[in-house]
Amino acid sequence: MAKKDQEILLQQLQQEDEQDVTKVIEDFQAKLQKGLDDDKTKFAYAIALIVSVDNTYRRRGVDILRALLSKDPLNRDYLYYLALGHYKLGEYAESRKFSEALLSVESNNRQAKALKDLAEEKLKKEGMIGLALVGSVAVAAAGLIIFALKKK
Repeated sequence: MAKKDQEILLQQLQQEDEQDVTKVIEDFQAKLQKGLDDDKTKFAYAIALIVSVDNTYRRRGVDILRALLSKDPLNRDYLYYLALGHYKLGEYAESRKFSEALLSVESNNRQAKALKDLAEEKLKKEGMIGLALVGSVAVAAAGLIIFALKKK
């Protein structure tokens, strides 16, 4: 069951929302001018930014959600979309952290569990790549030392 949830979530993450972010920004600014600067409006704006294809917008969405979370630290929606936003930004450790925070509030949340598992897989993969790079550098350094010793 968890693997299926993970596969569904992965498909959703790979589908970029093609919404017009410029329109979302304009709508948000119009609401601000009308005095509609409430958390619900900010939350909807942050989600639109996070699902965009532009990392600059995603970062802005994450920043807005962090500000909202500071007012309501156990809000499951803020925690989930922060985990999602960080995942989409390639910040897998942060994604895992917010997924774990959501799981501490809702231990049976399948989306949070699937997102946490995806983030952990990415972290493991990055760790293996890092180890391979370190190993390659070590082999190259050893080769240079051996070459230098043979020249003497």
